Amino acid sequence: MRKHLTVLSAAVAGIVLGLALTRPDTTILEARAQAAVEVSQRDRLLSAFERIQSNYVDELDQTELVIAAIKGMMSALDADSVYLDRQTFRDLQISHRPLAGFGVEIIVEKGSAKVVAPIDDKARRPRRA
Repeated sequence: MRKHLTVLSAAVAGIVLGLALTRPDTTILEARAQAAVEVSQRDRLLSAFERIQSNYVDELDQTELVIAAIKGMMSALDADSVYLDRQTFRDLQISHRPLAGFGVEIIVEKGSAKVVAPIDDKARRPRRA
């Protein structure tokens, strides 16, 4: 009886181990499927770019076409997302204009801005050189 139980336990352990080793890992398969979808979408974008470039009536500047595509993708995100070219981005970083504001502290609650408190009057005045 004991011998049969040992043989049966070994057989069950072998089956479980065999299934564990031969069963495809779903995480790997899902990652491969996602990567294939991403490659397919990139290929679709590149194919559209190449077709537009080669079949449009007028000659197109590749840089302008790429920038237009990026701006289109950004506009699909939300109203606040925008593509800034290198020069526009630098211009925004290096600003010598005095800052103006309302002089209030705000927080965002449930997607809406809410005034919490006024800011001291001195903080609102721009410094003079």
